Amino acid sequence: VYKRQVPISITMVLGAIVANFIINVRMRDPAKLPLIRFDVDLVIVPSIIEGTLIGLILNKIAPNIVILVVLVALLSYVLKKILVRAWNLRKTEKQQQEEAMKNINCLLYTS
Repeated sequence: VYKRQVPISITMVLGAIVANFIINVRMRDPAKLPLIRFDVDLVIVPSIIEGTLIGLILNKIAPNIVILVVLVALLSYVLKKILVRAWNLRKTEKQQQEEAMKNINCLLYTS
């Protein structure tokens, strides 16, 4: 069941990549540099292709339950990292907000 969705998702990702490239290839940042760093792409893209090929081979070899367990484990790990990062960001923003409020109160009551 899961093996049929992989080619569909790969096609969707490829379409999104092509669309983003077409939109961003002519855009520039405020320093007039291209948004797309092709030197970084030359390092990252081969690794992505290698990972994709390994994933496709394992998808053909592994049983469905193994693929499901690996995907659930990977998604759980990524979700945990995202939640920890969001929690830390929330704490930092809350501290900054409290400091700003203290500064405002000091300015209001010392004047």
